[in-house]
Amino acid sequence: MGTRDVTGSVYEDPGKNLIKIIVVKAVNNRSAFHPPEYCLTGAGSEIVEKRTKIVPSAPEMNGIFTVNEMVFKTSNKNSFLVWNWYSAGNSMTPNFYGQQWKLVTERIRTGSARGAVVNMYTDIPNDDLAAADSLNADFVKSLLPFLNSNL
Repeated sequence: MGTRDVTGSVYEDPGKNLIKIIVVKAVNNRSAFHPPEYCLTGAGSEIVEKRTKIVPSAPEMNGIFTVNEMVFKTSNKNSFLVWNWYSAGNSMTPNFYGQQWKLVTERIRTGSARGAVVNMYTDIPNDDLAAADSLNADFVKSLLPFLNSNL
């Protein structure tokens, strides 16, 4: 990917639900970013649903935040949920091409462009998408203020 700035973490709530998060950051390197569905379908998972989702968020994000929401099934029929979004400079977007455009224009304008992609993975036990959505929404609310200051 052309970057060494990759962070992966696993978080567990009191109910033993796991959220895995991977953050890839890069400066002046648009090729470090790609949509997660490229990797996941290439690894054998099947995309079942894909949409953008508006998530209530912290006040510093004007109370809303938009993510890509994707549901995948693995070859052994386990389901998992992926939320992802991109940053370019100080803006965040669910749109990969929007991020790429912002990185190009920022690089032309200032000579430097920094960006990131954030991917969150959550299992969907018993096909309970609402529970996985709720878990992700709660996590994102607490994560965004930290991410805003560190991306």
